[in-house]
Amino acid sequence: MHLDVAANVQEHLALAQAAAEHGVPLWQAYAREQGIVVLIANHGEPSSGYVSTGRNGIWDSSGKLVAEASGLGMYLVVASMDVDDQNRSGGLALPV
Repeated sequence: MHLDVAANVQEHLALAQAAAEHGVPLWQAYAREQGIVVLIANHGEPSSGYVSTGRNGIWDSSGKLVAEASGLGMYLVVASMDVDDQNRSGGLALPV
């Protein structure tokens, strides 16, 4: 039974990681095409039986990634955006 549970967890983790990797271009495209800032906040750890890959992120209205958490764990993702000059925008992900 233990091996079945471990295999199931690994399968769900692989699916969550694939979804996160496919989600990044999606969020980037939304930002660019709609001309809006996009912020995605995911669980940083498993929650209520769901597997998570973390990867919180912020994209500016041109689709440029401003800040992103590297993966699992608790992070505070922050950004400063200059609407007149997006080259002056910046951000970071702080572990908490």
